[in-house]
Amino acid sequence: MNVRSEARDAFRVYRSTYDIAGQYQREVLPLRKIISDETQLRFSSMQIDIFTLLTEARQRIAALRAAIEAKRAFWLAQSELQTVVNGGGRPDTQQEIRPSTTAQASGGAN
Repeated sequence: MNVRSEARDAFRVYRSTYDIAGQYQREVLPLRKIISDETQLRFSSMQIDIFTLLTEARQRIAALRAAIEAKRAFWLAQSELQTVVNGGGRPDTQQEIRPSTTAQASGGAN
């Protein structure tokens, strides 16, 4: 009974991290690329200053870091799910996933 519960929990975590990582790859990163390209064009035509361009670059880097963290969380969840399915049980120490990177990437987008 306990093993099935662990497997359900591990699959739930796996599926949610899969969805988050997929959303970054399908939506967030392509949109950040479009925004970055448009900002570069506006800078080239002297419509915005260098500080706006630097702010955009910082936001794009934060989005890339958040996407990498989401992919890392997915890989960790996938390995944990495989461990539970293969009968190894859930490890006692789990690594914490920092939500601050995700909050920076989504909160900084205008």
